[in-house]
Amino acid sequence: MIIIGIDLGTSNSLVGIWHEGGYELIPNEFGEFLTPSVVSIDDNQEVIVGKIAKEHLLTKPNQTAAVFKRFMGTEKQYQLSNRQSYSPTELSAMVIKQLHQSVADFVQERVDKVVVSVPAYFNNMQREDTIQACQLAGLECIGLISEPTAAALAYGIHEAEDVTLLVVDLGGGTYDVSLLELFDGVFQVNGIAGDNYLGGEDFTYYLIDDFLTTINLTRGQLSDQDMAGIYRRFEQLKQTIDSKGQVLIEIEIEQKRYAYELTKEKAFELWQPLLSKMSAPILRVLRDCQLASTEIDQVILIGGATKLSCVRQTIGKITKHLPCMTVDPDKAVGIGVTIQTALKEKQLEVSELVLTDVCAFTMGVEITTDVGRMEVEGVYSPIIERNSTIPISRVQRYQTRHDNQTEVKFGIYQGEHMMVKDNLKIGELEVDVPPRPAGQVLECRFTYDINGVLEVEILTLETNEMTRGIITNERTTMTKKEIAASFAKLSHLKIKPQERPEYRLILAKLERLYVELSGENRQLIVEMTTQFKYVLSQQHQESIDELAKQITEMIKQLEWQL
Repeated sequence: MIIIGIDLGTSNSLVGIWHEGGYELIPNEFGEFLTPSVVSIDDNQEVIVGKIAKEHLLTKPNQTAAVFKRFMGTEKQYQLSNRQSYSPTELSAMVIKQLHQSVADFVQERVDKVVVSVPAYFNNMQREDTIQACQLAGLECIGLISEPTAAALAYGIHEAEDVTLLVVDLGGGTYDVSLLELFDGVFQVNGIAGDNYLGGEDFTYYLIDDFLTTINLTRGQLSDQDMAGIYRRFEQLKQTIDSKGQVLIEIEIEQKRYAYELTKEKAFELWQPLLSKMSAPILRVLRDCQLASTEIDQVILIGGATKLSCVRQTIGKITKHLPCMTVDPDKAVGIGVTIQTALKEKQLEVSELVLTDVCAFTMGVEITTDVGRMEVEGVYSPIIERNSTIPISRVQRYQTRHDNQTEVKFGIYQGEHMMVKDNLKIGELEVDVPPRPAGQVLECRFTYDINGVLEVEILTLETNEMTRGIITNERTTMTKKEIAASFAKLSHLKIKPQERPEYRLILAKLERLYVELSGENRQLIVEMTTQFKYVLSQQHQESIDELAKQITEMIKQLEWQL
């Protein structure tokens, strides 16, 4: 049995399998391990996922979606065609399906089980949506693993000594911190914290907002196409400012050119509010685990945004450790989730490893209590505390408050605040009770499993009747009917054929360059595009390859002008 492991990232995703005694990351159709988490749907209702779809962010912004992982667990919809809108779950399913196809092409056999990584700070609803995305992609999700835990596996598979690790994960859209111990072949997660709205995307937008401020424009004044073009340029700027130190770029907006100069020092100054936000989750994990930074043996960095030197310096100052990046931060989670598939398969090579995890949030119920002579409603009563090792089962007893009460509503919440209004409601159970004097006892048991799924059991002691429920978010979790409707909606879409994707990429790049450039360059691009389409139609392979090589070189020259 082959189980595939997927790192479903905000910016990029990758997939791997445990193969012939070790992990193996599977390349996509371009021979690359990182597949952009971008989905485009063209006029023929064909789905395009990955590198070509990323080119369409500029040329077809209204038909293309990216960074949708940030909105898992919400009702956000992306209108990518005149016919349909798509949820983050459905878009994630398209990415998963594309990665699954890469594996199927590689192993040449049926694969229908998957383990997926999720941010440690993903809540119950976001985890449920990830599982449903796998289901919509035709795969059975047999396990979720937190991204920092997966990264620790990528490092710790080779460790021989006991070690305490702090894993800091700054990806495209999320920030996670995990404290783990490795001892006697056991990976024990002792604490996690994070911020679902801090990531590399934010660093890019801070630069964009500074640029727009200098030219007296706002994001709302720009077209989707202009905004997509600006984002692309500033994403490149962010990635090169460290090495270049100073960059001057020109950007055309509505036939007017604007110059913007950025130095490394200015970028770091602009990013200071984001860098400051990185401190709180690290300090919270250390406090929860009652550890000083000096008791950490190693700090591991993962996620593409950790390649920024200011990020590494900030984490070094907070932890008083020189961070370790011996595994490619873009691939560490993918490697770790693939190793986790071997644990699921019980492969001999990792049979001595045991993996534990913790719950990211405190979970409890809403109660009414007395403070002096005053009755206070909406009070939060924790049952499972954050950073408890999972799987876990905990029980609390509650009593009815009124005589002849016939039902009790248990509101189920996640969060760290005293009042439920400040926490996240993830469900509700109604329990019938016999009409008796106030003070009937009900036992409420929370059982939280390794995949982040919460089961609630409420026992009425008077009647010995049990009420059970799997708690998910009513607003976002799909019913069987909704899942069937989503399957039907996705079935109308055609996955873009895989043959010779490099030719489709050339055409997509030419289309994007036409948007970005002007004047004589545009005429040159039209000529190249027309000629290439004609040669493709003739199906003479030698002529196609020769022209493709020539156009690729011309594309490189044109991109130097940007």
